[in-house]
Amino acid sequence: MRRALLAAFGAGVIVKAAWLSDDAYITLRTIDNLWNGFGLRWNVIERVQTYTHPLWMLRLAAGYGITREALFTTLFLSLACAVATIVLLARRLPPASGVLALLLLISSRAFVEFSTSGLENPLSHLLLVLFWLEALQHDDVRRPTRFCLLAALCCLTRADLALLVGPRLLAWLWRRPAGARRSILWAALPLIVWYAFATIYYGTPLPNTVLAKLETGIPLAALIQQGSYYLLESLMHDPVTLCTIGAACAWAIVRPGVTTISMAAGLILQLLFILRVGGDFMSGRFLSAPFVCATVIVAWQAGAALMSRRAALMAVAGAIATISVVTPKSPWRVWSPLPLVDEMQPDFHGVLDERRFYYRYTGLLAALAGHRPSEHPWAADAAKRRGMPPLVLVADAVGLAGFYGGPGVHLVDEMALTDPLLARLPARPGSRIGHFQRMLPDGYLAGFSNCLQHVFPHAAVMPPEHTCLEWPAETNQLTDPRLAREYDLIRTVTQQPLFSASRLGAVVRLNLGREADER
Repeated sequence: MRRALLAAFGAGVIVKAAWLSDDAYITLRTIDNLWNGFGLRWNVIERVQTYTHPLWMLRLAAGYGITREALFTTLFLSLACAVATIVLLARRLPPASGVLALLLLISSRAFVEFSTSGLENPLSHLLLVLFWLEALQHDDVRRPTRFCLLAALCCLTRADLALLVGPRLLAWLWRRPAGARRSILWAALPLIVWYAFATIYYGTPLPNTVLAKLETGIPLAALIQQGSYYLLESLMHDPVTLCTIGAACAWAIVRPGVTTISMAAGLILQLLFILRVGGDFMSGRFLSAPFVCATVIVAWQAGAALMSRRAALMAVAGAIATISVVTPKSPWRVWSPLPLVDEMQPDFHGVLDERRFYYRYTGLLAALAGHRPSEHPWAADAAKRRGMPPLVLVADAVGLAGFYGGPGVHLVDEMALTDPLLARLPARPGSRIGHFQRMLPDGYLAGFSNCLQHVFPHAAVMPPEHTCLEWPAETNQLTDPRLAREYDLIRTVTQQPLFSASRLGAVVRLNLGREADER
């Protein structure tokens, strides 16, 4: 009964917080282009993978294909994953462990806010819980194919989740159980299929967003310092999240075992990765997945220890509830008013409460009250351009603008998430962490304008049958000759017909780094 009440309260807390981020609309624009006949493209004239979560993208694409509606479809799919995660922990864990797990989940701002947002986090949470529940059943793993498949699906949802599941998978492989090779082969099949598709279709197995966020030219020391600020901000405003991760690591020392040690190794690797990339500008986003893993192990181990100690269990539950109530930004504070404002709060070294800024336009309860994402100034401005001749626009927040601008607007993303050339250039000094701004090379925009005028001189919306046309050579207006040669190679990969001989050769050169040798 207690678990049912906690699960219901947790679901209500998540529903109250439900929202979509601007970044979610980057994926949604690609999906909208897919169902309008342009393929999995961001700008319909070129093939660029602008999402880091293939499995989540496919899930959203299936839902959007049925409803052709973005906001409620995405929120419903997100909430379905979040509720499934909560119910799974409540039912699969022993009673005391289930109560502890639910208390931790609904006390974490990172988990609650990123159980929606439109990003891949809710699917990551569900798959990670399934993986670790499978791993906890027995050290030797009784269903190896299922175990390996869940690990593969985690990686297909977001590649860096391999850091969380990899150590446990390697520990299992070290024991070389019977049938391991066959299980690994079957489980790896989805990954092999996807990366083969990405390499053929996009020209590279890596998403463009990975290049944009890792190839920045920013010194490692500066990134580590920024990553430290990211963790500190979480500790200040969401103490349950990092404390739970720390408790899981400490438990591996107190009660060492295959599962606890491999879990702690994954958590440490994930925290090191966060430091390496400088964290993110969205408070809590990168911490929700490791927190869910830590919650499973802490609840499983500590709950079992507290099973016969009712007073101790009540004391732990009371401590979690007290911390959650007194923390100003805790999800438990359901009496707090909805953030129906469009002003960004002051940041902590670039780390922001993104939900506060977007909730007025993309929050679930805000939408039920009559607000819509299309009312956001970026979306409204872009929507005015629908029906006009194709335009080239430069923006540093491209999600809402791209989705509501439609396929007739070619967006040049200064943050390089959707731009294959800018993603390979160093970031501008002082760039926003997580989204690193680039300087536009001389002549870059002139080339786009020439291309669109040449290919679509009168079209209001670009027809699908023309999206594979090659751009004329004169559209490369870059003044730097070395950069111009690299851009020619990128254009060949992203714009020419899929199986042309020149493109296939360019794909090989691009992935082998030959363009760097020729510059």
